[in-house]
Amino acid sequence: MKFTEQLKRIVKVSQFLPIQSFNSLILLIALPILTYKCAKILATDWVETKATPTAFTKIQERIRENEPEYFFKVYYSFDVDEEIFEIIREQGLRLIEEAEQNLMIAQTNKQSIPVWYNKSNPENTELEMEGTNWFIYLFAIGLIILMLAYLRWIMLKYYELEIEEETEPDKAQPQA
Repeated sequence: MKFTEQLKRIVKVSQFLPIQSFNSLILLIALPILTYKCAKILATDWVETKATPTAFTKIQERIRENEPEYFFKVYYSFDVDEEIFEIIREQGLRLIEEAEQNLMIAQTNKQSIPVWYNKSNPENTELEMEGTNWFIYLFAIGLIILMLAYLRWIMLKYYELEIEEETEPDKAQPQA
């Protein structure tokens, strides 16, 4: 088959290619990110412990999304192998009354909270442990399956055009 014939077939199938190339770009970006996140989650050895509040800041004001927000910080400490580490939790609210009430509750009920730290580097601490977001992984797998099915469909469409061209009688030669 000549190059020009192949090019003609590709042009006939090309109307379906923008979606395929968009899926390829998504996978080109998403797969390395998902692989990195999975490797990071599996490689980090997280240990749970309790942190106790040690200090509180006064209520402060800042502007977020063009609206005032009132926040305060709570400093928590925890120890790992008799070494003390500190982590800060910030709580922001839209109304100053709510912020004052939450600060007063936090100061009177000094409750310990769970924290997770990296066993090899206790300075790497998280207040909330992210669970595995299986929806993202299932979506990525579904996207891969759809892309493969779509590529198969384009391939079949390409060969369908090839078969049509082979079965068409040659119009240039008159039939006897």
